Amino acid sequence: MPYVAPPSERTVAPAASLALTCGLLSLPLTLALGLGAILGTIAIVAGVVGIRQVTNAPVSTKGTGRAVTGIICGVGGVMVGGPILAFVLLLAGLL
Repeated sequence: MPYVAPPSERTVAPAASLALTCGLLSLPLTLALGLGAILGTIAIVAGVVGIRQVTNAPVSTKGTGRAVTGIICGVGGVMVGGPILAFVLLLAGLL
């Protein structure tokens, strides 16, 4: 009987999960005083880190799709929420 290697369990890169979570939360929070821009920025940075984690250890980690989805949602949150947040900060006298 030939040897069959046991299936290796790949773990999800933590930064990829963070990117997906922040990216998805940034979309509804965009209209809430532009707070989605802050979460969107976190999602973009975490997504890039997540892709690097998967690239550095492709055998033991997965999550590229989660990281890319987080980046895309994060960019949307920043593009829509950024001007709203800047306007709110301008009205508050903080900008």
